[in-house]
Amino acid sequence: MILYVTSFFATLFFSALFATGGMGSSIVLIPILGFLGVDFNLAKAVGLFINTTTTSTASFLNWRRQLLDFSTITPFLIASVCCAPIGTYCASIWNVEYIKLAFVVFLFFSSAKIFFRGSTPHEEIVKCKWAMFPLGLGVGFLAGLLGIGGGALIVPVLFAMGFSPIQIAINASFMIPFSTMSAFLSYAGLITIDWTLIGVTTTASMLGGFVGNRIMHAKLKNTDIKNVLCLAMCLVGLKMLYDILAV
Repeated sequence: MILYVTSFFATLFFSALFATGGMGSSIVLIPILGFLGVDFNLAKAVGLFINTTTTSTASFLNWRRQLLDFSTITPFLIASVCCAPIGTYCASIWNVEYIKLAFVVFLFFSSAKIFFRGSTPHEEIVKCKWAMFPLGLGVGFLAGLLGIGGGALIVPVLFAMGFSPIQIAINASFMIPFSTMSAFLSYAGLITIDWTLIGVTTTASMLGGFVGNRIMHAKLKNTDIKNVLCLAMCLVGLKMLYDILAV
């Protein structure tokens, strides 16, 4: 019972925090669940499902507000989903530790660049929507290769294209659920799922996604959202660096 209560409130808090930046919170919740005694593979499966429900809730609210730009999102989404299995296959035959280390450096560099850069979008860059397809291929491949959610890859790419922080949060929240649900289903076929834990954390993540999305639109400025995105990317980088050094 203590596990479920603690998991509920931890999921609620971090899902709301990360939803303000349009990202899932599994990078933080997976080690927390592990600390609470949850098997690592089960924690990863729960984390993937949490990412799916948090970002899906935020995406639904953004869709209700008619904020999603499907003409921009769809090419990126199709390309990244199609290319992710190729990256997953390559991960099974390549030594990816050096690639992960390079990606950690990239995350810290990108977060610093975003943090110290202004929040005004460059509209002439955003209009190059044809570039979303090849970028989606690269992001999908790297996501599968490195075994992480696409959020940490999507954010710096969209920022480099000139999207404002709030546009990034809205678009990223729609892109993430497709890949994370696919990954969760693959885990569900391999391990025993604690459906009570899934139910508790799913309820909390949906509430957190709702609260975080409302805060993003009602309370936060572009600069605040930018800071949340930078924090999330740094947390991903620190977690990956810990995994590399712990091997």
